[in-house]
Amino acid sequence: MYNSSMNERKITKMLAPIKEYMLGVPLYADEIQAKFDETFAPLGIEVSYMTCKDIPENSVTANGFFDESEMEFDHPDFVFEGEVISIELELVFNNEDNPITINNKDWMFLEHQITQTLEHEMIHRNQAKKRIKMDGEKPMPLYYDGMTEEQKKIVYLSDPDEIDAYANDVALDLLKKYTYMEAYARLREYNKIRQDESPIFCDYVDTFGWNSDVVRLIVKKALKRLET
Repeated sequence: MYNSSMNERKITKMLAPIKEYMLGVPLYADEIQAKFDETFAPLGIEVSYMTCKDIPENSVTANGFFDESEMEFDHPDFVFEGEVISIELELVFNNEDNPITINNKDWMFLEHQITQTLEHEMIHRNQAKKRIKMDGEKPMPLYYDGMTEEQKKIVYLSDPDEIDAYANDVALDLLKKYTYMEAYARLREYNKIRQDESPIFCDYVDTFGWNSDVVRLIVKKALKRLET
């Protein structure tokens, strides 16, 4: 059974030696990628990297990917009773030609983002495993010709799988600033949550409105996450 809080602690523990390896040490993109790849391989997580000029020179950001539609019963990464169904973690650097040196502030940002990204994709992986075991299939979001980007965003964010994963993201955002009890209390008055506390939650609010069923469901699931 997937346990978000347990996996959060596991990821945090696995990041500790990476922090020691990286903090204040000039390293190239491929060296950092190799360290992450070696560390997270046991969890079925493959780490790659790309470059983007929009990223500040001495920082790293990350994207995560898990595509259930690509999984097959005989896929070599598919393990029904274990943990392995591949997730990709993509690190993003300004360039790969010069070493970067991460300071403590940038590490704290990266640690939060990595934890949140991996948790998000691990939730999707768990959803896929449950469906496979039950011979189920994920209903695909319905996008129609002529849809605006905002309409596509509404379809995506209201998908039940995404609501589950983003509710966990909201909880992790609040836990970055608050204790469990404080985060729980903050969610009980969710109309007061600010952009700097949880950009993800505020994006849901901007998209669906404070009193929408989708936002209420996000709050309900985030509260449940904090109770575990």
